[in-house]
Amino acid sequence: PAMLRDWINYHAENTPATVNYMGKKMDRDYCLLATKVALSLSKKLGRQFETEESRLCIECKDITVDNVVVTNAQDVDAKFSESNGVQQISTSNNSERRQILALGLILYELFTQGSLP
Repeated sequence: PAMLRDWINYHAENTPATVNYMGKKMDRDYCLLATKVALSLSKKLGRQFETEESRLCIECKDITVDNVVVTNAQDVDAKFSESNGVQQISTSNNSERRQILALGLILYELFTQGSLP
């Protein structure tokens, strides 16, 4: 397992650039891996709203690059760190809209290889 920020930096430094995006060159394989990370995180967020009985809640303030762990390098699975971000009780300050915005900030940083929005 690796923290997402470390994973981004490793791939930015160790893969040859083949795609030019916003003046920054990225490897085509990195783009595919980043897409898999994005899908994995989206699924994790979506699952908490699948049923009314679901008590799993990921707080908006904890949906950050620093709170994501890439758990499997080959299959590129990622999750939110359970030590900070996963709680069992939802708060009123934690809407789907806020979670989507927080996820968008992660995805921006992921697909720009560490640039902040």
